[in-house]
This record gives sequence, structure tokens and C-alpha cells, in this order.
Amino acid sequence: MEPVLLVREFEKEPVYELVEVLRFERGRRYVYRLVAGDREYFIHIVVFNDATYVEFWHPNYAVPLLVFRILSDEEFSRVILLLRSLMGK
Repeated sequence: MEPVLLVREFEKEPVYELVEVLRFERGRRYVYRLVAGDREYFIHIVVFNDATYVEFWHPNYAVPLLVFRILSDEEFSRVILLLRSLMGK
């Protein structure tokens, strides 16, 4: 799965606000904020050593709620479907 496709998917939706991009030696972490109703989540796209992960964070927790490793287009579609259900679409 190309990480650039995932980032583009987030950029075209106005509900995701890019908060920060962290660059490190072997990858990047894109941090997006999602307001879903009365709740707020942070979605991290982590690109590390040619692997792509999507992490769902609650602002009050020190560990992610969910972590997905995106290996195929099918997994990418599932993550996008989950995100749309959080937004109520």
C-alpha cells in the first residue's frame, strides 16, 4: 500500500485537520485530528521501514485504541470505511 494514497485520502476530506508531521530517520508520522460528533480522535499515519500503519488515538489515553498495518487495498478500504462510520457518513 502506497502511503501517499492514504495521506491524499485524508487531505481531500475537510473533517481531518493535519496537526503535525514528524520526520525521523526511517519514516514519518502524520498526525490528524478528527472531530466526530462530541468526540475527538487523533489518527496517526505511520510510515516506517516501507510499512504503513494507521493508529487511532483518544486524547486522554497514552496508547492507541486501534492499530492497523496496511498491506493491501482491501485493508485500506476497511480503514476508510471505519473512519467514515466514525464521522457518521
